[in-house]
Amino acid sequence: MSRCSCRHRLLGSGPAAMGGGGGGSISIEAMMFIPVLLALLSFGSEALQLLRLEQRLHNVAYNVTQIVTQQGTGQNAAAVSQLAFYQRFVQGQLSALQEGQAALTIEQYNSANGELVPLLQGTGCAGQGSWPPLRVGTLMRVTLCYRLGQGEGGMFSRFWAGRTLVTHFIQEIH
Repeated sequence: MSRCSCRHRLLGSGPAAMGGGGGGSISIEAMMFIPVLLALLSFGSEALQLLRLEQRLHNVAYNVTQIVTQQGTGQNAAAVSQLAFYQRFVQGQLSALQEGQAALTIEQYNSANGELVPLLQGTGCAGQGSWPPLRVGTLMRVTLCYRLGQGEGGMFSRFWAGRTLVTHFIQEIH
């Protein structure tokens, strides 16, 4: 009788093949932490998108305020007729970042006699901010409203959908 002192090992068995030892095992803490980390990253990205939109809203409103006050829009009938262009410009600038509907209101106020002249009235966007207490001078107020659309459907976007962001600037013409 012969005895064999060799040991046969089956391929694919043992701790390495079962996920333990040298292979890619993962702890339960890591398994719980990774989805939370991914959710936080997604939420943070959407929050930054909203902040970029708000910054763009302020920048566009400021730029429109500067343009209409430097052109003396209130005294120029041709300039008043072109204010609808600014509505389209604002819509294009803001919808490039987030789906929504822009409304622009531009008003002129004469401090001497209290006369308020609406030059452009955006739908659902009333003039914001009180007029400064000046005795003389003509002021322009630009109010920009942006009603957010549904977006791409992220958690943060669904929370903000349908809400309106509003900003305004008042500047003296002369």
